[in-house]
Amino acid sequence: MMPLRFRTPCIICIRRIRRMKQIALNYHLTAKCNMRCAGCFAHFNECNTEKLTLANCQKVLKTIHEGVRHIPDRKLNFAGGEPTLIPFLDDLCQLARNFGFSTSLITNGSLLTERRIQKYAHLFDWIGISIDSLQPLTLERLGRTINNKPIPADSYLKYCRWIREAGVRLKINTMVNRLNCKEKLLPFIEMAAPSRWKVFQFLTISGENGHIANNLKISSQEYQCFLQNNRYEYMVPECDEDMKSSYLMIAPNGALFDNSEGKLAYSRPLWQVTWKEALNEIRFSYKKFRKRGGCYEWKLKR
Repeated sequence: MMPLRFRTPCIICIRRIRRMKQIALNYHLTAKCNMRCAGCFAHFNECNTEKLTLANCQKVLKTIHEGVRHIPDRKLNFAGGEPTLIPFLDDLCQLARNFGFSTSLITNGSLLTERRIQKYAHLFDWIGISIDSLQPLTLERLGRTINNKPIPADSYLKYCRWIREAGVRLKINTMVNRLNCKEKLLPFIEMAAPSRWKVFQFLTISGENGHIANNLKISSQEYQCFLQNNRYEYMVPECDEDMKSSYLMIAPNGALFDNSEGKLAYSRPLWQVTWKEALNEIRFSYKKFRKRGGCYEWKLKR
């Protein structure tokens, strides 16, 4: 395993964090997944994920809470890998809510059932589903399959309906790449009716998806063409440059990490150091976070 890359202190980042009124964090609980998506950047190949325990995750959440509790509006998004594989996901989400966070989940949808979504209704303000294509062949080429079988469009629509009927806000994430950039998803999106449709341009991350980047990356013109062909009222586009340094992310080992240089760089784990110490070791731009639409009304009024 290669050594983790640490950053020199970034005091200006700390000072800006102190002035924030709203902040969102993405906690990638696990690198484990039941799909093998070609463009995934969250394999965490240089990150020791062996210490994924409830106790360590709770300590990470406590450290985050102590570091950002002064910020009035806070959101924690649980991601992966596939976070629904984690047996203690519910416990972590409840703890985050006890700490005053709005909470959200991003999943590939494969393990969603109506009963599970109903259980999630009191835990999450938002549930997001990653949907890159509706074409079976494209999904197979992208690795978005379970036992070599893609999730059909009608199943995705069913999941979306269950989420909305449970009173949870629905988000859809789509990564635009070489294989799906000419696809017209708008009719499906209008039926799914998400409150937020995040449309990402494929982002190359060395050591994660760099080996397949030449097969998936697209030009700015191709990305803009997809946006023009799929205009939707609640679309939130993010080009590859928008995504760099604009997310506060936690890896499965409890470390903050960033992607500012086209590769993942980590802090020390949050169960070993304070929030301030870890934040000093990564790069994060609150200006870029706001510019990409990171601030919005995310708390669900219950």
